[in-house]
Amino acid sequence: MSLLSAQGLQARLGGRKVLDGIDLAVDGGEMVGLIGPNGAGKTTLLKVLAGLLPLSGGSVSLRGRSPAQVPERDRARLVAYLAQAGECHWPLSVARLVALGRLPHLMPWRGPGPADARAIANAMRAADVTQFADRPISTLSAGEQVRALLARA
Repeated sequence: MSLLSAQGLQARLGGRKVLDGIDLAVDGGEMVGLIGPNGAGKTTLLKVLAGLLPLSGGSVSLRGRSPAQVPERDRARLVAYLAQAGECHWPLSVARLVALGRLPHLMPWRGPGPADARAIANAMRAADVTQFADRPISTLSAGEQVRALLARA
């Protein structure tokens, strides 16, 4: 069973069909590239898969279940979406920003534990933003900010 799959996916924007008959399956740990010209529907596909836009046909499943059947907290643990023009409007340090990505994994009223600290450190290392940990996100270049946002996701 795939982590994320779609069968016969269809989506409309402004009454116009922009996705039609998309099938895909992605397993955990797999890296997938989505390539196509401007206006081909790449962002729309990602938004539909993340549950941010409605389907007009077909189905999406997360570990074999409809996203509507998966509690929000569990969905947030499985799927993260980073918008193309991701921005952060608060002067958070990079480390605090990345730590926000752990919120779905925390128990209510509990702070992050050692496993969360390891996950944050690993994400920052993978996105090459460890050296910016104490800097406000607003002081980073656009590319550095995107890497920090990717670490959060």
